[in-house]
Amino acid sequence: MMKLQNWMLGAVMGGMALAAPAALGVDVVPRAGKMGPNFTCSLDLALAQDEPEVTIALTRGYPTPEGWMLEDTMPGDDVAPATCFSSEKPPPPDVIEALTREMLGVYTDRYNAIDRWSGSIGDPITITWSFVPDGTPLPANPGPAANSNLFARMDALFGAANRSVWMSRFEQSFNRWAQVSGLRYTRVRNGTNDWDDGAAWGAGSSATRGMVRIGMRNVDGGNGILAFNQFPSSGGDMVLDSSETWTAGGGSHLFLRNTIMHEHGHGMGLAHVCPNTQTKLMEPFNSSAYDGPQQDDIRAANDLYGDTYESNNTAATATAL
Repeated sequence: MMKLQNWMLGAVMGGMALAAPAALGVDVVPRAGKMGPNFTCSLDLALAQDEPEVTIALTRGYPTPEGWMLEDTMPGDDVAPATCFSSEKPPPPDVIEALTREMLGVYTDRYNAIDRWSGSIGDPITITWSFVPDGTPLPANPGPAANSNLFARMDALFGAANRSVWMSRFEQSFNRWAQVSGLRYTRVRNGTNDWDDGAAWGAGSSATRGMVRIGMRNVDGGNGILAFNQFPSSGGDMVLDSSETWTAGGGSHLFLRNTIMHEHGHGMGLAHVCPNTQTKLMEPFNSSAYDGPQQDDIRAANDLYGDTYESNNTAATATAL
């Protein structure tokens, strides 16, 4: 029997160690994981030594869950884990839910707001964002370090004459979060260029680069990790996998938009939630069963940044009824 105690780094699950990349919000689409032997996890859901334990069994035939420790992404010294399962043959929903809750150290199936941009909880803010120019070095983990090829790859997929189409999908994705929360967004450009000033990744914002910067490189080939995104306290930046077919999802490019909206969910301070029932944007798997943030996602954004009517907080700015 193996007991998972809180965030036990390096624990072995069915013969596969929990990896520990310094990355954030790693999301997957269906791909079978390694097959593990029979083993049992004893989960201390309450995280208290005197509370009863709940024992579950992951049996042969279910791919071993892939564990990620998300380092350097949390306020203070905290570390947040995420667990990804194969959606081709996942374990029962209660197993996924129990293990994810144990890994997170919290008991939540609604929303998981764990970080925010500067200011007080519930206060609205404006987030600036920008695309990095091709050639900007992007760090490794997950996947190898490489220069961003966002414009070359997206222009190749959509057609060079249709750059405005794929760029508008990013704008629509940010605008959707603005429609349901106190967040506001402003795109930053370097002069007349479609990209920012190309400063080093992690350089922070300026008049010519956004608080949130977006790049692209190969992460792990197609149909694996779609993208990863930092929490606000680590920069909030987004990297998409250049190996994915971002034109999928019909004329509205739902696959791309849901990925952007999910990843920026991490970028505003939201972690993954379970169970994975294709009802919430911040579930670990991308889905076409919904378009953008759902009720629990919206409640999370409202918790962190208020609702779309935050400008009505004073008599001087109130909307006349």
